[in-house]
Amino acid sequence: MSYTRLRLDSTPTSIREAREATRAWLRNVGRSVAEHPAALIVSELVTNALEHGRGPIVLHLCDQTDRVRIGVSDGSPTVAYLQPRRRDGQAGHGMYIVERLSLNWGSEISETGKTTWAEIPT
Repeated sequence: MSYTRLRLDSTPTSIREAREATRAWLRNVGRSVAEHPAALIVSELVTNALEHGRGPIVLHLCDQTDRVRIGVSDGSPTVAYLQPRRRDGQAGHGMYIVERLSLNWGSEISETGKTTWAEIPT
């Protein structure tokens, strides 16, 4: 099992940084990066933390035998949920993407906020 964490700034550039760190980590643990949905899921979870949470934001990556577990922690105790889709199509799709690409997902409340996580089968 391999675990890493990365503290992110509460800025939009953190989305790219988290995506790049995820791809590098996947290569490091011997997972194929080409068709792996982890970077897209990380993008959506970090975006969600930036838009609906508050700092500090931390990316968690855990390689398990049969799955990769991704988590993004932030300082807000409000859990992620599937929002009704907006008619203009401009927002509200992030957690639907996470749900579609992951084995399962959820949010866990802690003393310092929450972690929204997703598991991807390998």
